[in-house]
Amino acid sequence: AAAPPSAYTPVTIANPLTGQPMTVYNQDPATRTSVRQVLTTVADLSQTYNGVEFQVNTRLARATLFGGLTIGRDYGDQDSASSCTGCGTDFNNPNNLTNNRGAIGYDSTYQIRGGWTYRLPYDVQFSGSIREATGLPQSRIYTVTQSVVPGLTQVTQNIQAAPRGDFRYPWQNLVDIRFVKVVKAGNLRIEPTLDVFNLFNDDAITNAVANVGGSLGRPSAIVMGRLVRIGGRIAF
Repeated sequence: AAAPPSAYTPVTIANPLTGQPMTVYNQDPATRTSVRQVLTTVADLSQTYNGVEFQVNTRLARATLFGGLTIGRDYGDQDSASSCTGCGTDFNNPNNLTNNRGAIGYDSTYQIRGGWTYRLPYDVQFSGSIREATGLPQSRIYTVTQSVVPGLTQVTQNIQAAPRGDFRYPWQNLVDIRFVKVVKAGNLRIEPTLDVFNLFNDDAITNAVANVGGSLGRPSAIVMGRLVRIGGRIAF
């Protein structure tokens, strides 16, 4: 609170993503060492989720099917530093409000899920699940330094160069299947199983470098690759 919004002066620079003008705020040097922390509710922050969900379930003679579709939007102001490393939560600093409004939380626009079980001949059960989803929103963080804004009081200042949701991770397509064979011998029941996770070996990126620069977009995590698991169950 010792460095209110009035202590910041706007400076126009070029947005590194678009080349268009972008405003960065330089702090008054007289307030640089002033500290008075106040924890409070910021009335202007808001979050709104709107969505619709459809579900279907059916049971057939040899099969059971279920599925669902969710279409939604989670939109508002990011009120923590979780999606903007280094941006902080000091909303007296107007740099932390730049492009702060956008897709937040688990904003996956389309989510499709389904599953089935089917009884094949010879007591073989075939089952599986499908999960499809729009990639989550990404941020684009630009670190402004004194080479960009000479005399920058903060020395470095992280700023969101694009609203969250303008960039997203890739669509995810996950299909898992299972085969179970039932073998009975008196009171003994043996069920060997074969599982295949991520059948189509989807390699969608789930996390990547968000800082504007040479490493922008470099993956740091992807969907787990195809996995085959053989197991079983014995009951007696």
